[in-house]
Amino acid sequence: CSCRSPEAGDGSGTVTQDAFSVYERAPRPVRVGVPAPRFDLPCTSPDGKRALRVRLASFKGHWLTLLFYAHDFAFLSPNELRSFDLRFDEFRKADCALLALSVDSLDSHRRWLQTPVEQGGLGALRFPLAADTSGETVTAYGVFDPRAQAAAPATCLVDPAGVVRHVAHHHPMVGRSVSETLRVLHALRGGELCPADWQQGEQALVPLM
Repeated sequence: CSCRSPEAGDGSGTVTQDAFSVYERAPRPVRVGVPAPRFDLPCTSPDGKRALRVRLASFKGHWLTLLFYAHDFAFLSPNELRSFDLRFDEFRKADCALLALSVDSLDSHRRWLQTPVEQGGLGALRFPLAADTSGETVTAYGVFDPRAQAAAPATCLVDPAGVVRHVAHHHPMVGRSVSETLRVLHALRGGELCPADWQQGEQALVPLM
């Protein structure tokens, strides 16, 4: 038997009944300053046609932005992911990889990538989509939404040592800000005390002695 979210789009969000046991013992949301939970998941290739695997350990020595989203073929998700893809080069210049995750299957991810945008598809992306069909990874990161039986929208920044440095949870009706993610990334990379609304290139705060 399998359970399917009523909010899932075409071909998305099938999770086995046994997998729901992991949600019942879901940990608290991941905190800033702790090691990022490990994962080893199937993911799409750059051309969207091949199956690859992605592990947290693969990003050791580099920054990583994790983009948790609810479902493929949803209304807001493609807008968000395409917006990050448009600024992919800025993340790469900052030595930061992008990885999007949902509980949808790898086949669903492939169909979404290959479906034209005007037909509700995602189109080509320069970063992978990971398939967390067991729900273990979204649960470990504290972003599983039991009502929707899916990942709640969230963004997590992991540093080169594998430590969580920033977590943002988003309302499902409001798209996340790529500019804000980049702003926080640049601030964290600088390692200085940054004031409110700080932007890259501006002066950091100098603590009083």
